Amino acid sequence: MILLSTTGFTPSGQQDNLRDEATLKALFIYNFTKQIEWPSSNLSSQKFVIGIYGRTEVGDRLTQLLGSRKIFDKTLEVRQLKSGDEMEACQIVFIAKSNVVKIADHFDKLQSKGVLTISEEKSIVNKGICINILEKEEKMCFEISESAFKKSNLKVSKQLIDLATSVKQ
Repeated sequence: MILLSTTGFTPSGQQDNLRDEATLKALFIYNFTKQIEWPSSNLSSQKFVIGIYGRTEVGDRLTQLLGSRKIFDKTLEVRQLKSGDEMEACQIVFIAKSNVVKIADHFDKLQSKGVLTISEEKSIVNKGICINILEKEEKMCFEISESAFKKSNLKVSKQLIDLATSVKQ
């Protein structure tokens, strides 16, 4: 089985949406949660919060696909974020295209809070983002910044590193 397989994560009637970019990104994000270890200080609340910053359908897809699933025995909550200050209350922040530059000054603060940052902007892993989801040769893939993971006090599995198309130091 491929680690980031979509098997078993789609509700009935949703199989046709698997080629939808937002759906694939939502599935990637969900699967990343299984391969990353957060500091206990960031998992102290009763909810596992995925914040969405910027205009994208990824948040809607996360809500549709995951519904009442739990992550680390915590209720999943997907929030649309309006400002960078709201990001600190999340375990994951997904930043939509072209919004990365607007909140770049928040990256240091997020790293100190143990927040996993994910984007979809090309070559942004060099700027402090942990994971960048992108399309290469008509396939969805991702790149990882090991230094961003270390600064965020997040532990990423070797399996996930091995699946990344590129790993930045």
